[in-house]
Parts: sequence; C-alpha cells; structure tokens
Amino acid sequence: MRVGQQALADWGMPGATLTFVSDTENIIFRVEAARSAYVLRIYPDQSRPDAEIEGELYWLDDLHRQTELIVPHPLSWPNDRLVWIATDPSTGAAHQMVLFPWFEGEVVGKN
Repeated sequence: MRVGQQALADWGMPGATLTFVSDTENIIFRVEAARSAYVLRIYPDQSRPDAEIEGELYWLDDLHRQTELIVPHPLSWPNDRLVWIATDPSTGAAHQMVLFPWFEGEVVGKN
C-alpha cells in the first residue's frame, strides 16, 4: 500500500485514502481523494512492457470516447503517460500503476 500512497502523492493527491478491493492478477484499490474517487491498479511485477499495458488502455479510452458504453477509461499521470512507475519506499521495487475514475456498480460473478 505504501507504493500506492507514494504514487498518489506524485500525482498530487497526498493524503488520499486507499481501500483494498481485490488481488487477482493485479492489486486494486479504491482511492478517496478530496472530491473524487478513483481506482488504482497496481501491477505486482513488471512482467509486461509498458507499451503492452498502454495498448490496452488506449483501446479502453477509444471505447469510452467513441461509443455509448460505460467503460473505465485511464487517466493520465503528471508525465502525460497512462502507466506510472512508482518505487516502493520499503523494498525499492518498482511497480507499474494505472489510475481510473471510480464507477459505482455491482459485482457480477466471483472475483
């Protein structure tokens, strides 16, 4: 969780609250900031190149912009990239992260 808090501070949200949501392939947190809620997706290892993750994110962004579908769309980090690299202050390990707006809804099926 420390690496997530570090990334949010880098993004300009120091003091944001992280609430654990799930840990399947990626670690997911709900982020409560001053006036908004977000989803922080943390990739536990850097086994996928940034370009591969960004390709998926561009696809989601296109669906969001060009259709009526309600899909999560990635938010750009301060460096104008969709994937942020943050270093865990306790271990020194680097983690890829993606930020989305939070959508209220219901869980369908098993997580």
